[in-house]
Amino acid sequence: MQERIALSVRDNRRTAVPSCHGAGKSKVGAGLCLWFGIAFPGCKIATTAPSFRQVKNIIWANMRQMHERALMPLGGELFTTRWEMDPEWYAFGFTTKDPDAVSGIHAPEIFILLDEAAGILNPIWKAIEGLTSSAFPRVLSIGNPTDPTGGFKKECDDLAATNPEALIRISAFDTPNLQAGKIVIPGLTTQEWVEERKRDWGEESPLYVAKVLGEFPDQADDALIRMSWAEKAKVAEFDDSGERVLAVDVARFGRNRTVAYLREGRRYRRHLRKMGLDTVQVANLVWELIEDLEPDRVVIDDSGVGGGVTDQIRDKIRSAGRGPEIDAFNGQNQANDPDKYSNRRTEGYWTLRGDFREGLVDIEDGDESDDVISQLTSIRYRTRNLGRQEVLQIETKDEMERRGMPSPDDADAIMMSRAPAQQSKVVRLAWGS
Repeated sequence: MQERIALSVRDNRRTAVPSCHGAGKSKVGAGLCLWFGIAFPGCKIATTAPSFRQVKNIIWANMRQMHERALMPLGGELFTTRWEMDPEWYAFGFTTKDPDAVSGIHAPEIFILLDEAAGILNPIWKAIEGLTSSAFPRVLSIGNPTDPTGGFKKECDDLAATNPEALIRISAFDTPNLQAGKIVIPGLTTQEWVEERKRDWGEESPLYVAKVLGEFPDQADDALIRMSWAEKAKVAEFDDSGERVLAVDVARFGRNRTVAYLREGRRYRRHLRKMGLDTVQVANLVWELIEDLEPDRVVIDDSGVGGGVTDQIRDKIRSAGRGPEIDAFNGQNQANDPDKYSNRRTEGYWTLRGDFREGLVDIEDGDESDDVISQLTSIRYRTRNLGRQEVLQIETKDEMERRGMPSPDDADAIMMSRAPAQQSKVVRLAWGS
């Protein structure tokens, strides 16, 4: 597959690689940047990704490693995100937040590499269209096909219709370790990783379709959160100002996990995710987080076994003589707006959905974000008749399990941290009181 990518870049103006996770696509992209730079003196190379972290730590980290280990010196000066042979012969990295960085490039030979292409903003795709008039332009877009609505999907569709040889799809089941049934190349996708994703995400999850099968997910019309919204949340950057809410989704033994997220304004960060804890252990861990993070409010899943955790935290607050507000959250309770939502859980999720749609969510980019994105994009909603009116209804955990989906522990914790407070259920014991 890597050889096919390299030969396609040699022979075609545009190449697109929708790929699973861990297929070595960024490695071959970095190698092609180095090849292009030494094969065409006077050329210009631009690499981009949705965030600067991705630009620096993926493509350019691979380029630096390959440049240092090359059997023949490749020359030039290699900096963090710039490789310069002379002032008019260079490669550089930039983020998609700066489309002007690419629009002014002029050279007979130009190579554009778009890594994590599903997160590339439309202004970049438009700017690249103006660069393909040079004598030898090459554009390589690679990444997990997570967004079925963006420019990467359009690029893949265009190539499928006009030049299918330049569209190279890679499934996890195409990779060497899965083909051989054992690890033959360390670092690439493994059978164990695929089985874990199947268990944790479910085969119907849009993220499983994208990151395991290497295909664009066809999200249902009733999906709560769109993949395109989730991708934007991974690269959004908000400061930590605003209300500080710690939310805990409680699980007791079994496969489900106890999960805790801290929301600081628009920022959501996970601080706890463990399996197999009893309520005493959960309460102790939550109290440690409360003392360490000092949130303004703590929301605890109070249904089922979570009620025991709520009671123990309240006892600890009374003993300490101080603490945050405690919101005992029961998703089946009446919503603040019962004319619109069937219950409090639906109201919380619909509020979170609005934030995702408007780009007002900042979740940490990395492996842990995959869990919550898989859960959020797998949840469905519907309308429900209550007497003479229709209200919104989020599907229950039992309904998700019947579809083969795992329990949305991370998603529920994030939702609870954003759900409007139910004032009548709040015990107010402020810090310092």
